[in-house]
Amino acid sequence: MGYITSDNLNLHKNEWLVINPKAIILLLHGLGEYSGRYEYNQLAKSFNRAGISVTSFDFRGGGKSDGLVGHIDRFIQLTEDLAMIAEAEKPKDIPFILLSHSLGGLIATRYLIDHKDHPFDMAIFSAPAVKSDDSMAPIFRKIAPIISKLFPKLPAAKLAQDMISKDPEVRSRYQSDPLIYKGKIRARKGYEVIMSMEYVMERFTAIDLPILVMHGVDDKITDPLGSQMLFDGVSSNDKSLKYFDGLYHEIFNEPERVEVIDYTIDWIGERL
Repeated sequence: MGYITSDNLNLHKNEWLVINPKAIILLLHGLGEYSGRYEYNQLAKSFNRAGISVTSFDFRGGGKSDGLVGHIDRFIQLTEDLAMIAEAEKPKDIPFILLSHSLGGLIATRYLIDHKDHPFDMAIFSAPAVKSDDSMAPIFRKIAPIISKLFPKLPAAKLAQDMISKDPEVRSRYQSDPLIYKGKIRARKGYEVIMSMEYVMERFTAIDLPILVMHGVDDKITDPLGSQMLFDGVSSNDKSLKYFDGLYHEIFNEPERVEVIDYTIDWIGERL
């Protein structure tokens, strides 16, 4: 069960459905992880208990999907995969919600900017990776496109995996999960991500649907300031920004996850 991309890759699909749902969420996971991880952290089931169905998929090169692990040729491949799946999954008569985390947030942002005819009624962002690192050395920015072109599959940058959550059980399970890519970010993918961050930063105003942006104040993986910039930049009349004090990157996997999930479900419920 899955989706076939325009370049003939199979993308693995996961879904958690309820009878007569109030809404459907299309969930985009973060860098290195996969959609099935949102079952064992109970997020999908929490939405189910609120009467909301959830569908998701593993990005190309990740989880149970086809493609070289940890690699993409162009960032737009990720947004085009999303466009294809959104069209296939859009419901006829109930709200359609785009929920994204981390890298998924960057994919969602660029997709919403580039696809004005998207089928979504609202979008929710968890720790969106929309702001590049200001401390990045200028020399790296100059050589990044060269390395990306000459050695696209070269492992280049390491994710701070010990900073995903304060919960030791979450960190332990992350490290032992064979479907999570824990290697270095490959050169082409890293470069494409940086370029997409710069692309969306200049175009936030193109987003005009109701949005909720959430971020942990103590996130050391994606910059919390990026969420403020996204919130300020979109032209949506209905927009909300929520910072959670003391939380790390994966706000749905923190000890305070119930607070985060309840806040999200309440926000959705107010708009159904």
